[in-house]
Amino acid sequence: MKLIRKNMKIFEITESGKITARLINFRTEPELFTARLVMDEKIHKEVFSNYLDKLAELLKRTFPDKTIVLNIGRVDKEINGPHFEVIKRVQMELEIDKFGPYPENEKVEALTFEDIVENIDKIYDAFSPVDKKAFGIKMRDQLLRMFEDLMINEKFGHWLPELSIKIGTPLKGFVTCAKMDGPSTNGAFLIADLLVFEKFRRQGIATSLMREVLRRGKTKGFSRAILSVAVKNPAMHLYERLGFTITDWSCFMVVDN
Repeated sequence: MKLIRKNMKIFEITESGKITARLINFRTEPELFTARLVMDEKIHKEVFSNYLDKLAELLKRTFPDKTIVLNIGRVDKEINGPHFEVIKRVQMELEIDKFGPYPENEKVEALTFEDIVENIDKIYDAFSPVDKKAFGIKMRDQLLRMFEDLMINEKFGHWLPELSIKIGTPLKGFVTCAKMDGPSTNGAFLIADLLVFEKFRRQGIATSLMREVLRRGKTKGFSRAILSVAVKNPAMHLYERLGFTITDWSCFMVVDN
């Protein structure tokens, strides 16, 4: 198996001189390589795991100092290999047109990037382990850059400060939100992150944050809320209780160097 760089956006994967797959829209960062895996040939499920394991070994040799995260699309059966792990993430959605107010029991305030900077150590410790793997996050600086890309650089959509809120002084938990572009997201906003520090969990704070975000979203004229969550993240149960339903899903292959 060989990895051949085709251009600035595509790597080709070949076996015996024949292209079997492509890595498209790849991004390289100091500690991370991400891409989407597109198969040129349909591979039987029974040998797909072996194919991914060979690919994982190849990528580890090619990028020895990076964590590799590949979006491999929908995989029906649970697969993992000696050199990789697969994390399933689902997209969930909720119609909020009829979402009403709730009795507030905590003071809700606007979240700022300064709040993230000041609390990054606690945020890193509280960040879901499965999400750290899915995003290739191993250090606090990486997580801080992710929030900077969301809130300052707007790489994940237009930042919505009016819907990004926090509870507690000192900070107990927060939600971040953005507006995505594209026809499929018309009338929708993205709930990018929901996080509550460990000592304040199971006190209803996450529910309060979510309900307030949905209320504000309705007030701002949005009709839908969209989020993405790993199926092994306990927060998925909260989203289901609030009425979110699964609309799509993808699997991510993680190769840890």
